Amino acid sequence: MADTTITRSSVSNSTSISSFLNMLREDYMPRSDDWLHSDAGPTQKLVMGRKKGDLGGKKTLTAAFTARPQGIGFTTEGYDFPNASASSSQQPEILPKEIATRHRLTFESQQIARKSVAAFAKPKAEEMRLLREELALRYQRNLQAGPYDVIGRVASQIGGSPWTTTMSPRNARRYTASLFFASGTHYMRTNMAIQLLDASAGGLISSASSGTHALLNATPNTAMTVSSVDDSNPASPTFTPSADPDVSAGATDPGLAYSGGEDAAVGDLIIAHGSRIDANANLISTGAPVSATRAISEYHSMNGLGNINTDTTLYTALFGLDRTVETSPALRGIVDHNSGTQRDFTDRLVEYFVTRMKVVSGNSPSKLLLECFTFQEVTREFRNLRQFSPIIGRAGVKDPAVVLNDLTLPYVDDWNILPGLLWGIHPDAYEYWEWYPLQSPDEASSRWVNNKAIIEFILMKGGNVFCPTPWRVGLIDDIAFDTTALRA
Repeated sequence: MADTTITRSSVSNSTSISSFLNMLREDYMPRSDDWLHSDAGPTQKLVMGRKKGDLGGKKTLTAAFTARPQGIGFTTEGYDFPNASASSSQQPEILPKEIATRHRLTFESQQIARKSVAAFAKPKAEEMRLLREELALRYQRNLQAGPYDVIGRVASQIGGSPWTTTMSPRNARRYTASLFFASGTHYMRTNMAIQLLDASAGGLISSASSGTHALLNATPNTAMTVSSVDDSNPASPTFTPSADPDVSAGATDPGLAYSGGEDAAVGDLIIAHGSRIDANANLISTGAPVSATRAISEYHSMNGLGNINTDTTLYTALFGLDRTVETSPALRGIVDHNSGTQRDFTDRLVEYFVTRMKVVSGNSPSKLLLECFTFQEVTREFRNLRQFSPIIGRAGVKDPAVVLNDLTLPYVDDWNILPGLLWGIHPDAYEYWEWYPLQSPDEASSRWVNNKAIIEFILMKGGNVFCPTPWRVGLIDDIAFDTTALRA
């Protein structure tokens, strides 16, 4: 809050500002722009832009062939016909997923700002606008990460108040199960509700062998929140949680608690609160999914590029099917990585990626989606090939694309996705299946909180993303980049 105390020197025998201070009104400049980034980027348009149909019932099933009949062979006089063989198929599942926003306003907060001269904005209208923008950003992050819904990776934590936690910086991100989601505090916001995954107990990959979903929250309905975020040192970004993470299992303290009451450790993952089932939710007996393929029903978040475009490094199952078996190549995206070792971007990497996709699937991506700092590596590669107009005198890059014979792949940059990779996107490969559009669950747009002069607003949206042809999409990863400086 601004300090309204004004100190002025008096001017002898004159009507000065100091002497006339109580007769002056306060004057305000136009309202400042919000600090929050409201642009959700192009990822949503590319992945959710094609509405395919409506979800209903317990789940939606589709079908896909995994092998064609091969009863084909040359023969000649007196020889037997080729042995007959049948095709094989699987039934991918699409489960509806829901996301909700909730906000409360006191009756008094609306009354005090009823006249425009008393406030910069109307509380109700502005809060709902901000909620919608945050909802779009939330969707964008989920559409990239997939059901794991990881916000970042822990590097270390200082024991004792205020339990400051250092996150693995964005520059550490690589194509490995441990470092893929290293995002610093890029996706963290003050007051964001979070949970912690124990890396030593299975963490990222939930399966029957891990014995637990590895959730470190004491209770599923009490959220640990982010009290503050500090990214002043990009090499060691930190955040401060709202409560002591070192509490005993089953305690009611909203800390990051689990058996043994240990602090967060290197490799642990921060996820959005409530994005998956844990043992305390009483929905499953132990907190562990029956298998990796059945975990589809135990993640509350939608499908996204993270599980559709990738291979088995991150997600061992897709759409309820085991993608690790050799009979399921159609469930794996085309991935070109360097096992976690960075390499400079070259157009040859794109050529190899597209050629490999053509050989495997007969198709190719139509766009290359990349983060802004990764985009700098693309322009760095072609720096010496730029042409300048002698009349206009403009310099820079506009509508860059890679041309491979008759194929033109435009680069599309998105500020809010993971750096160091290029998603191979084909918008026609993704389908959004809607359960219900964004709406209030109430007949009216708001509800009164029981026995309070408080109005509550809830918005909900249901649906999920499906891709019938994961072999038509993929990614190039382990591209050298730097989010803190320009690379030479």
